[in-house]
Amino acid sequence: MPPKLYPLVCLAFAEWLPKGANPRFILTNLTADAQQVYDSVYVQRGADSEHPIKELKLGLQADRLSCSRFDANQFRLLLAQAAYLLMITLR
Repeated sequence: MPPKLYPLVCLAFAEWLPKGANPRFILTNLTADAQQVYDSVYVQRGADSEHPIKELKLGLQADRLSCSRFDANQFRLLLAQAAYLLMITLR
């Protein structure tokens, strides 16, 4: 049985920032207005996943994982997170 095929729409957004071009391309099967799909679905989705990653990198220095083993890095992050939560609790 062949797989079902769904029509896709390509949304293209071009923006020029001080650092240079910032093109974005999104493939979606949503049929709403392109700007509405981008603002209400994809921007929100990115914010939900990007902010915790940014907090890890900036708050816990998670971008500096110097151990070569995964479990050692995981334990280091666990200790840093525990210390961070302890500091928030003590404030």
